[in-house]
Amino acid sequence: MTEINELIDANIQERVRAMGRSIKAQQAYSLRGAQHAQGMLEHLNNNLSNKGIHIKRVIITNVVLS
Repeated sequence: MTEINELIDANIQERVRAMGRSIKAQQAYSLRGAQHAQGMLEHLNNNLSNKGIHIKRVIITNVVLS
């Protein structure tokens, strides 16, 4: 189970980095919308479907910049 969680976490981080490169820092706080959650859902399912993992729902609840 730990390997699955690590795989999912790595894919989430990959998508977040890609999203972060495509927007300005001021816009990052608007990433909590359904449009961005749908993009994350599609990304995860595209990358994880060959491992037998299907993501049903994604909710982006908080955005924090360091």
